[in-house]
Amino acid sequence: MNPFARVGLFVRQTADETRKAAAPSGRALARWSEAGGLLVLTLMAAVTVLDLAFGRGTLAVFG
Repeated sequence: MNPFARVGLFVRQTADETRKAAAPSGRALARWSEAGGLLVLTLMAAVTVLDLAFGRGTLAVFG
């Protein structure tokens, strides 16, 4: 099968499966968005803490 035909088939099948999926309610969408934002903020805080810790450790070792 032609590679372009395979890509077209994939796109058609993906579109068909997406139409079958149920869309979330407004409240559920808001809750998921809130949870995603909280996850991003948590990860940002963790990376900041690790960056500061490694920075101070590097200064302590190499001074």
